[in-house]
Amino acid sequence: MDINPEILNEEEVQAAVGYWEKHYSKFNTSRFQVIINTPQKIPLPDQSLDKLILSNAFHEFSEQAAMLQEIRRVMKENGSVFVEEQIAQFSGERHEGCGKPLFTASELKQVFEKAGFTLTQAVPSSEIAQLFTFSVAMIIVRSPQTPEEWKAYYQLRFDVLRDPWNQPPGSERLADEDQVIHAAAFDEGGKILGVARLQTNEPGVGQVRCVAVSTAAQGKGVGKKLMSYLEALALGQGLTEIILEARENAVPFYQSIGYEITKTSYLLFNEIQHYTMRKALV
Repeated sequence: MDINPEILNEEEVQAAVGYWEKHYSKFNTSRFQVIINTPQKIPLPDQSLDKLILSNAFHEFSEQAAMLQEIRRVMKENGSVFVEEQIAQFSGERHEGCGKPLFTASELKQVFEKAGFTLTQAVPSSEIAQLFTFSVAMIIVRSPQTPEEWKAYYQLRFDVLRDPWNQPPGSERLADEDQVIHAAAFDEGGKILGVARLQTNEPGVGQVRCVAVSTAAQGKGVGKKLMSYLEALALGQGLTEIILEARENAVPFYQSIGYEITKTSYLLFNEIQHYTMRKALV
């Protein structure tokens, strides 16, 4: 779909298909329909798409918020939106071709998260562009933004990781909170279901800490979404592996998403055995 028939037409589609078949040495069996329309009104039913691709185009749209709401309407739950964009190397940089402002990676992520999408992967697609994968789900993962969200973020961390062991309020906060990436999982009503944070320990190595999921939300995929979100951000920052200190009861969860035990670690509060675990991202 495009607004300009000079850009999108049957001839262009066939040329793209021919390039794909030659490049991958495969015969295309998919069918394509050319639609000329505005992105603010996609002529498709609600929740009808599994996948949608925006290739080097998002920065050109004038009503981006309205467009994203329309995309969210036609996407199925857990559907994927693939966004390839040239990334701004500095704030205010414009596209050489169309002259429109480009996004930094963090700006693009924020725009999509505000519209209800969750970042699941971000990888370089060329020297100047990145390919972002966003998911559509009932659970939205992003950084807390308001004072109320930050209060709920630390309260959940305290309730899950400190209060059951009679630790005092404030013990849930670490000294470097202003230097790390924070992630919170929200339901559609804005309630925080889970929290986690990512820090960089050394070049190429990140560490996930303080992962906590509310009792009511456990077993519903919240932890996986938090970890997927932080792993995607880590890849986008050039990190190649993540380490973490897992409580003994959480080891099976981390193993299920690709982490391996490297050694037995410390005993927290004289009773909670921890294990150092590692996952290679590339």
